[in-house]
Amino acid sequence: MTLKVLMIEDSPDDEALVRHALEENGFDMLWERVESRAQLEEALLRETWDVVLSDYNLPGFDAMEALSVYRRLGLDTPFIVLSGTVSEAAAVKVLKAGAHDFVVKSSLSRLAPAIERELREVAVRAACSQAEKALCRQQELLVEIAAAIGEGVFVLDQAGNTIFVNPEASRLLGWSPEDLIGRSLHSLVHAKQPDGGMLHEDQCPIWRVLAQGGNHRADEDWFTRKDGTLVPVTYVVSSLYEAGAVKAAVVAFQDVSERKKTQERLVYLAHYDQLTDLPNRALLQARLEHALEQAKRHGHQVAMLYLGLDRFKNINDSLGHLVGDELLVAVSRRLGTRVRKEDTLSRWGGDEFIILLEHLEYPLEALNVAQDILQLLSEPFQIANTYEVFISASIGITAFPADGADATQLIRNADAAMHKAKKSGRNTYSFYTAEMDGTANQRLELEGKLRYALEREEFILHYQPLVSVEDERIIGVEALVRWLHPVEGMIAPQRFIPLTEETGLIVPLGEWVLRTACTQFKSWLDQGLPIQTLAVNLSSRQFQQRDLVQRVRAILAETGLPACHLELEITESAIMEQGGLAIETMHALKALGIALSIDDFGTGYSSLAYLKRFPVDKLKIDRSFINDIPHDQNDMEITATIVAMARNLHLKVLAEGVETTEQLTFLREQHCGAYQGYLFSKPLAEAELVALLKRQGVSNHTVLEGIAVGCHADELYHMIPEPVSCLCS
Repeated sequence: MTLKVLMIEDSPDDEALVRHALEENGFDMLWERVESRAQLEEALLRETWDVVLSDYNLPGFDAMEALSVYRRLGLDTPFIVLSGTVSEAAAVKVLKAGAHDFVVKSSLSRLAPAIERELREVAVRAACSQAEKALCRQQELLVEIAAAIGEGVFVLDQAGNTIFVNPEASRLLGWSPEDLIGRSLHSLVHAKQPDGGMLHEDQCPIWRVLAQGGNHRADEDWFTRKDGTLVPVTYVVSSLYEAGAVKAAVVAFQDVSERKKTQERLVYLAHYDQLTDLPNRALLQARLEHALEQAKRHGHQVAMLYLGLDRFKNINDSLGHLVGDELLVAVSRRLGTRVRKEDTLSRWGGDEFIILLEHLEYPLEALNVAQDILQLLSEPFQIANTYEVFISASIGITAFPADGADATQLIRNADAAMHKAKKSGRNTYSFYTAEMDGTANQRLELEGKLRYALEREEFILHYQPLVSVEDERIIGVEALVRWLHPVEGMIAPQRFIPLTEETGLIVPLGEWVLRTACTQFKSWLDQGLPIQTLAVNLSSRQFQQRDLVQRVRAILAETGLPACHLELEITESAIMEQGGLAIETMHALKALGIALSIDDFGTGYSSLAYLKRFPVDKLKIDRSFINDIPHDQNDMEITATIVAMARNLHLKVLAEGVETTEQLTFLREQHCGAYQGYLFSKPLAEAELVALLKRQGVSNHTVLEGIAVGCHADELYHMIPEPVSCLCS
């Protein structure tokens, strides 16, 4: 039999995973995918489907809306909702709205049994509907149908005694047909809670149907197996009539043990972290609020340790996220050996944990725990039987009631104390102090100013020359954003760039940088200035945008800049976070005609196996390897290796942060192609850069000397002869 499947899903990748899971279970399918309400309505009206699968949440269209369409059309097709992660409340909501089942995408092995079960239930409902009409004329037909279907079926007489039982009912309950024939079904039906005992006949959905007629569906009850165990079931009771009177009833039931396990799992996921099995934010918040109430009532002390792993991102970037996840699990287990039963160790998110200490006599008891934790983490971790990983932590400590009147304030202050510990050198702890509020407020104030800076046009661009090592000719520039606040003046990038990353403002800011830089560079080309390359950084947030390629294409079209002049710089870590999708995005960017370079090369994966898969044109050697040349032999060898590797892979290479003639001499000896740094020029405002470009082809050093002594751009201009012809094609 070919199964006709309609899937409501906006992700082709998720569709492929679901389809593969069903094909592995032997389903032969006709398949169609829709993404919108209109497509869904058209498909449901056009075709009769065996099953409808719906993603929980699509852009502008969700499972609840799909269910409304389904109900309006009066369909009986099994409707199963799929989701990656979802709260228990959301799962219950869609089930109450009419979905037949809910399957978590991480447990797709449940999908095939769920479909088979729901198809059987459709058959049961169809059979019962036919039986209600047909059995008035021929009761024997019901027996044949009931014996053939895959659900448990009882036929009861007016007294509620079993007169027929099908093989499936015997199998599910462990009783032989002979044991069940003549037995009152009342002896098998229990209350919804296993410890509630048997239902009185007056209370059972089954005896009312026998007495009054009609049909009834029980959401959930319990039947007793022969071995005494209870099995959760849902069942449908349908009356059988003769001469207008109820003469018998059919009970069709199914085991819902797997469904209950799924519901229990959803409840668990709502309160526990899926990776570490530790209490999550929601459960910690509830326990913290309860602990504070108890502390107020009994005069106890409560303390909180906010723990952030140090440099965990480096482990993720260098060894991969699977190793990082295994390390988080190992850390959580080791931390668990230090907490008491009455304490709560929770994963707050990412590489951050919170330990709630209750029933303390003195807040300083938390200090002993913090010291023990630092000692615990000092021992190396063996990961995947391959890596020996060393990790440390920074811990912030708060106590109730001294450091906060409620749960939110305690957590916030503990977070501030943890960041203070990180700034103090890491691998240490810090108690919360009131002064930390001032730092947090300054950060909030800066964030507020930052949100208005774009619309008030407070950002400007500076450009640092990219210089040929061979002849010290400017071959390009890197665009660098600067914030010129009307009151505070120039705000250092290290103050606001991390904040834009955290808040997501880096996306609109990065787009502004790209558009503005392309506009200015196009004007330089129109002036005939001798320059080839415009390098612009892409943040990891920008690189994750699904419409990145379309945005870049639109900016090039808007500004008129030929794509051959644009070079986008991407860090290794940003590429690795995206996995296979990153390579697809990079190929799409390359198809536009732009160049790609890997920024800060050497600080992340730096793997040849990865590098040869990336469609890149240039490697930028991180300044950390250049700083100590020629005094650090290791840095010299690393730099030489990167240059040689790039040359063998036919890649360009540029060194960042060159500040001394000794560094430049070394790079020239290694045949490094280009460099940037204060040895040639600091980042320049547009007017200064234009003046410098017009000097191209004469002596760059003369102009640089003028810049060094503070010459104004107009003075520099008069030092420059007529512009030379453009070196770009």
